[in-house]
Amino acid sequence: MFVHARGFDAVWSYIEGFNAARSGEPLKGFREWLLLRRGSFSNLPWFMLIREHVFASTDPGALPQRHEHVALLEALRAALAGFKMDRDNIGVEGILRRYEPLWDAIRTR
Repeated sequence: MFVHARGFDAVWSYIEGFNAARSGEPLKGFREWLLLRRGSFSNLPWFMLIREHVFASTDPGALPQRHEHVALLEALRAALAGFKMDRDNIGVEGILRRYEPLWDAIRTR
């Protein structure tokens, strides 16, 4: 993947655009996979979940600071690699099945 800008916000925007152009298929199950890793439900989009994971005390909705981009990009790379591995091994359906109890717990509150 080649992105002109090096910032986390530019990269996740590029990935979001690619995902939208492919009707959501490339990232299908990614947010759920991140929530499973988190261990609890959140209404944050996937890119904010990455930021929350790396910088827990930072507002995930704020734009990243200059010094945060390298860590965020590395976390994104690792998350995408882990997601790809699980998606290749158990498929999107397997990820979504594992996510069901987490979703059911929030719906029954």
